[in-house]
Amino acid sequence: MNNISKSVLYQKSLIYFNSIYKSPKDVISSVEDQLITIHGVIDKSIRRNSFHVFDMDYTITFQFKDGKVRINSPSFVLTAYTKNMQTLHVKWTKFSFNGEHLGIYGKNDKLKSARAKKDLEVFYNNYIKEYFTSIIQDDEW
Repeated sequence: MNNISKSVLYQKSLIYFNSIYKSPKDVISSVEDQLITIHGVIDKSIRRNSFHVFDMDYTITFQFKDGKVRINSPSFVLTAYTKNMQTLHVKWTKFSFNGEHLGIYGKNDKLKSARAKKDLEVFYNNYIKEYFTSIIQDDEW
């Protein structure tokens, strides 16, 4: 990938992202040859346990330089709607009287939901793997 210009990396990335989303114009924002930001939503994708499955609203930004793609740390919000709206935080150390706020990690960084942690890791690892596989497979650029 070292010999690929940032313009080509940007174009290949844009083609890839346009191919994987049903409504790309609602998900993709970009600055030509500089960066692409993805604002996606996946319903019922992160499991806290058997009863709590959360929707994920995520944002990932890709920045381009000659021969390099930088992927910034993703941000996400996890929500579920049962009797009331619930939010699953990466770390939640406060007490929630009505169960509206839950955590993957709790006090002293204690893991409270191994399922949610694994679901997040699998999603982002697969997302990045599929992205790189797609943009480096076509050597004709």
